[in-house]
Amino acid sequence: SNTVKRHNHPSGRRGDAHHVQCCDGQIGVCHIGGDDRQREEHGHAVAAAALDTATEALDRARRTGERWYEAELVRLRGELLNGGSPRFPARDDVAHAAKDAFLEAHSIARRQQAPSLELRAAISLARLSRSLGRRERDRGRAVLAEAYRSLGEGHDTSDARSARALLSELD
Repeated sequence: SNTVKRHNHPSGRRGDAHHVQCCDGQIGVCHIGGDDRQREEHGHAVAAAALDTATEALDRARRTGERWYEAELVRLRGELLNGGSPRFPARDDVAHAAKDAFLEAHSIARRQQAPSLELRAAISLARLSRSLGRRERDRGRAVLAEAYRSLGEGHDTSDARSARALLSELD
């Protein structure tokens, strides 16, 4: 069932446009009003809640042994650590934590023989690596190229198209 919960703004202000919609346990931002600072603070609060949710899901998967989606949960955690967008680079320490999460997700996917999840983790790593210097950029490209080559089938998926475009960009 869809419910809308209204929350006070992280700064302590209350506003009609500041709310988070919770649908079947998933959090999504519906609309954020206010000035840039208010939107940024609200965005950080939502990102923190999403990161907590991803971490809890990962902990549960590992605790129960239901690890079939573990690689994607680790990758998602890396995206959330990185701010959820490759266009806005994170601080160095956070970027390196995100990089470690992408490498872990890639390793898990390889071990589980899940090529589509391996490709997704490699895409995330390669996108992030663009902002980490030449050596990391080259490493990210190499991981992505290997994951793309080993894909086998599914070269017409959106992830495969993204991988091809990113490989061209990184050449």
